[in-house]
Amino acid sequence: MGLFSFITGKSSEEIEMIGDDYQAAGEYGAAKVEYDKALEKAEKKSPEKQALIRRLAEKANQAREALAGSHINAAEELIRQESYQEAEDLLYLAYELTGDEKLKTDIKAKARSLYQMPAGAPEAGDPAEPLAQLHESEEAADTEDDEEAAYFHLLVSSLPEEMQEAYESYGQTFMEGYVALNQGEFETAVSAFRTAMTENSGPDSWIALELATAYMHLGQSENARETVETYLQSNPESLRAYQLLCEIYWDAGDFEAAADLLNRSPKDLQQSGPVQMLLGETYYQAGSYEAARDVFLDCGEQFGNEELISRALAKTYEAMGDFDKARRLYGEILNNCTKCGARVDPFIKSRFAELSFQSGDTSNLVLEMFLSLVHEDPDNRKAYFDRIGKIYEAAGHASEARRYYGFAESAAG
Repeated sequence: MGLFSFITGKSSEEIEMIGDDYQAAGEYGAAKVEYDKALEKAEKKSPEKQALIRRLAEKANQAREALAGSHINAAEELIRQESYQEAEDLLYLAYELTGDEKLKTDIKAKARSLYQMPAGAPEAGDPAEPLAQLHESEEAADTEDDEEAAYFHLLVSSLPEEMQEAYESYGQTFMEGYVALNQGEFETAVSAFRTAMTENSGPDSWIALELATAYMHLGQSENARETVETYLQSNPESLRAYQLLCEIYWDAGDFEAAADLLNRSPKDLQQSGPVQMLLGETYYQAGSYEAARDVFLDCGEQFGNEELISRALAKTYEAMGDFDKARRLYGEILNNCTKCGARVDPFIKSRFAELSFQSGDTSNLVLEMFLSLVHEDPDNRKAYFDRIGKIYEAAGHASEARRYYGFAESAAG
């Protein structure tokens, strides 16, 4: 992934693109995290975009299935190395991830085969009996605690290795809080995280950031702010903390505090790409578009042709009313996607087509873009039908224009 992949303030579609990049790179756990994040944001911020929500749900499921497959492959390699306990763990994660009943049956068969392994394999009745919780026996019914632990292991399996190890070490109470957070039980999560912080009192514990996230979901922005500010006093190099605190300040409309926070960060961090992009986004959200433009331009000079920089700069030019520059940048992003074979983001195509139309371009290229967007971005098909109608009208094709105006009226209903 690119240098700036962690920046917040992105739309669901932009987060989806990050997930697409992870999926293409075979990093299925990270892809699942991004798709789930995009889906949650779409359901919360744009519930009317049902096509987007369905697409994200499908992609999240595909990432889960791919991750399950990678766990099975890794487990088979571990079995060849006679590392049966590690194979057990991965098979169980794969079983919990997949929704494919045939694959679940295959995983059970692999688990049973571990009983016939040579010396070194766990013996029947051993507490480490492989995938005992998957065996269909009267004595081996899953308990609620087992299911919660399995879900927790599934959640953290998608995190970076350093975070996985830390989260696994924080204990039962933290596990309960993390599961509650991911199931939308935010009050339970807050209570558990506060207890877990007393049980893991080290200053570099990530628990405080999860607590702040739970506070934010509850709308308790003041508690979230105080929690992250306290954490930063002991962890001034934590990019994740700056990201979270900026988001808290943005939600509160306190853009001056966000800019001050970033400008007071340690010098090395302050000059990094992610912090500079956070600063640019802060200016953008504050409506200080010229300042945002200058920051994004400087990021482009320092860090090269990163797509996220181009997108940020394009939306800033558009907000400033400099539509020609915005259109050119959106066009460059589209061309880069075409050259490398990457999926074209409907949002980028939509902005390019719309700005082209507003500039008076009613060419076949723009018409074809709007026609394709009807299928690629059906949540906004009414606007696309209207533009198609206007393009046909400008070309003198009155009957086609009326036809698409009719589609627009139907879509509105």
